Amino acid sequence: MGRTLFWRVCAAMTLLVLPVNGQKIESYLNDMKEALVPYGTMTARSCHAVEIDLTTVIQVGTYLLPERPNVEVTDESQRWAVVKVDVLRIYVDLADLDEDKVYKLALFSGEYVNKHQKGTPFAADTQAVMLNTHGLNSNLTVHAVDLDKVHALRGKTDITEDQMGLFIDMRKGAIITFSDQQHADAFQKAIQKAIVLCKAQ
Repeated sequence: MGRTLFWRVCAAMTLLVLPVNGQKIESYLNDMKEALVPYGTMTARSCHAVEIDLTTVIQVGTYLLPERPNVEVTDESQRWAVVKVDVLRIYVDLADLDEDKVYKLALFSGEYVNKHQKGTPFAADTQAVMLNTHGLNSNLTVHAVDLDKVHALRGKTDITEDQMGLFIDMRKGAIITFSDQQHADAFQKAIQKAIVLCKAQ
């Protein structure tokens, strides 16, 4: 009799735990959505079917990343790595992402570097979160654009995705840019937690 009661209690506890995990994932997905505003929108039927739609064309472009980000930089010593951000839309199963490879990046726009006053400290004007998949066979599906075509269209309005040279690509990683640290931090924390819980499902 005692053994039967034990198994009933275990079964009841399992039923109680499952909805709690579901609520946590839903909470982190909502945190991701909130962090993307006003830079993009997100829809998610579940953590295994997430679409991130970056709503502003301003976010795509060529950025610069210091080759030695932890060293104090002067105009004479700085060397830059070029980072191309060309993604408008991301489709991903969060379980395919590596939570330990969700990186924050401090990027510099070309406009910032061109206008930078010599002898003054460099301060990144663009924050970014980089997503990476794990394993050999996991990929993100992205809708990306031709940056040369986007550059040629600067100043024009009512630009279509076809004019920007939209194409579909399978990639191991993608970068989402933000104008401020607060939104980037919130997005990074929420997606890392969501990835962990999604893998446990």
